[in-house]
Amino acid sequence: MIHKCSGGGDFKMDTSSNALFSGGNVGIGTTGPNATLDMNGYEKLKKNSSAPVTCAATYDGSLAMMSARHLCVCDGSNWTDLVSGSACS
Repeated sequence: MIHKCSGGGDFKMDTSSNALFSGGNVGIGTTGPNATLDMNGYEKLKKNSSAPVTCAATYDGSLAMMSARHLCVCDGSNWTDLVSGSACS
């Protein structure tokens, strides 16, 4: 269930299900998002002790932080370190 608060208030969702948006851009900290996800600020990624999911076509382009503070990307079949290009573990 989605709750919209009037007057520029908070946007709240029931956390027992996913929130799906079928089009448009989503902004965090901005009133005029210019990308699918436009954030004014920073993001924090959980450090994973291993790959958060098995890399597959469904996750192609996904980012994950590994425990050694390596930022890794799923290329559709393998998690790869963005800096060194080597396999993430």
